[in-house]
Amino acid sequence: MEKYYDVMYREDYDWWTFACTFNTLRERIEELQKYEFSGEDDLGVTVESNGDRVIVAIYCRIDASFTDGSYDEYDEDENEEDYEDEEEDGENGREKGMELVAEDELLNLLVQVRRQLIDGDCRTLYAVWEKYGDFDDEKDKVEISIPADKNAGKNIVEQFKNMLD
Repeated sequence: MEKYYDVMYREDYDWWTFACTFNTLRERIEELQKYEFSGEDDLGVTVESNGDRVIVAIYCRIDASFTDGSYDEYDEDENEEDYEDEEEDGENGREKGMELVAEDELLNLLVQVRRQLIDGDCRTLYAVWEKYGDFDDEKDKVEISIPADKNAGKNIVEQFKNMLD
């Protein structure tokens, strides 16, 4: 993630990791770190940085109704050369501005979440905290500031929030 990718997701026995990375200012990294927490079963958000590059990872579970056919499974038998040919032909995605728009709905959602984080909109990270930040023990409790509500991008936050299980 640190050097070669901007957005990724991984599923391991119904446990999901979403990650995005981008270059930003130290102040933005510090703001993102305010949303870092680890809830029950280690579900939550981590924020790591290396210089001006930040990696935001979300550990979560996804509602089964969202994953039923809405994301592309990785095909281990797929020939890498075939993938490169398809990519050159634009079948796996297309350039839109500076962001890749893929046929994969989940990847597209994560690209939009990344854009929001770059723009300073942390509502998605707060939505993760709302879902998994309920701590039984007061000493483990983490307080996170509520980000400003905006009309722009509200559907992205809602879509992300609704898929969390």
